[in-house]
Amino acid sequence: MLGVTVVSQAEDVVNPSNGSSVSTWGDVSGTQVYGQTFTSSSTQNLTSFTFYLTKTSGTTATNFRAYIYEWDEATSSVVGSAAFASDVITLDMNVSDTQAVTVSTKGTTLSQNKTYVIFFSTVGESGTSSYTWLLGQSTANGKFVFYNVDDLNTLLTTSWVYWLSSYDLAYIFSFGPSAADTLASMQGNVTGLRQVFALQSDTLNDGLNQSCSSFNDDRSCISLIGRYVQTNGSNGTEATTGGVNLAYKLTPNFYIGGSIEQIASDTESGNVKYRQNAPDVGFYTGWTQGENGDGWQARFAYRHSDGQVTVTREAIGSAEAGVGTANLTGDGYQFSVGNAVRLDNQALITPYIGVRYTDIKRHGYSEAATDSVTQPLQYAALSQKATTVLAGSNFEVPLMSKLNLTGNLGVEKDVQFKVDNYVATGVDGLEPIKFADKHNDIRAVAGLGLKYNFAANQQLSIQANYKEQAYAADSSTSATLAYTTSF
Repeated sequence: MLGVTVVSQAEDVVNPSNGSSVSTWGDVSGTQVYGQTFTSSSTQNLTSFTFYLTKTSGTTATNFRAYIYEWDEATSSVVGSAAFASDVITLDMNVSDTQAVTVSTKGTTLSQNKTYVIFFSTVGESGTSSYTWLLGQSTANGKFVFYNVDDLNTLLTTSWVYWLSSYDLAYIFSFGPSAADTLASMQGNVTGLRQVFALQSDTLNDGLNQSCSSFNDDRSCISLIGRYVQTNGSNGTEATTGGVNLAYKLTPNFYIGGSIEQIASDTESGNVKYRQNAPDVGFYTGWTQGENGDGWQARFAYRHSDGQVTVTREAIGSAEAGVGTANLTGDGYQFSVGNAVRLDNQALITPYIGVRYTDIKRHGYSEAATDSVTQPLQYAALSQKATTVLAGSNFEVPLMSKLNLTGNLGVEKDVQFKVDNYVATGVDGLEPIKFADKHNDIRAVAGLGLKYNFAANQQLSIQANYKEQAYAADSSTSATLAYTTSF
């Protein structure tokens, strides 16, 4: 039945062939316009339509355009301006071939209880080939119409001709979500995913700077870490993590270390939820000029995260809801050089420079198809890659015999920054969405904390950090509590 109520679900309305055909369309001396009228029983989105053509003569390709207009039954003519008008379409087929010719409308909205005409027109286009069209079953909700005319203005201002009152063309009308509504439903997920990327970036960068530096005579060190971080800005998100950091001095001046860190619970921003598949892991190695860490120093670190995001897309207008899950991975590398200078044998100032490379990637995925999700979207992979130069200074200043003030001030600058667009397919006409809505390539970082030394190799520290973000979130703030000892 034509005019089925189709609001958010995809559905094909099919009028099959009755075995007959009508001729002749497309020839300069024949009829230039064939079409079908129909009435929409609800507000719905026509995503594409198909007619069936057989080539009967000619050796050239045929150029034509497809249109949808509102139709006036009383005057047998079109009304107003086009609801849809295609670009030039080229039809190139062999004589005697039959082809289903499908035209995408990108979700043209049809109003409830209005009658429309959809038609192909060769008016003003090139080509001298001829075609027959397959006729379909008779319906009570439309008619086959045609017109022989040399200019489009006449076609749009005069009455057309009905073939016979009981005749219809064979066709497929495909209804489903519009591109505009689907893009609107995706936009909310972009906002949430930006925040998850910002959170991952903060956690990855913090992990690259973690180290254990309280060594005993056996040259070993262990640190237990608890951390809370939140991204600021619209739809900010937060996470609480716990981790273990181990290090060992291979020589008095050279050490290696590693860490694992686990998020305590899932994090969520908007309709995007992040869950770790496994704890984040890190590795670092470094050299210090002095056995106590003073003097020149160099350090290399690597960090890897492995998790997944579950993205829930809301139904907006004609757009269907959708749910899908994808892996979200992160990798970071950092190399830095500094010089730890002790002032008056007490305060320690460590200016540093460095370079960092990070790659955060949400892998491609498809939404799940269900009874209510008939056109699930397929998403291309989305990655953020950045090469960043670092400069600043760490400091540690004694306040009391066992209590020190710690902190850092620095600046970061991206020398290379690339973020993919947010891209999905599954509904015709979807345009890429710009994922990085802005880029702050020069950013400040700062931290301030306290360290209490229970003994020579036993410390409890707490530090708050502030970092400006590259995009999406304006900034992130975090607090880290660490207990460090040797064993």
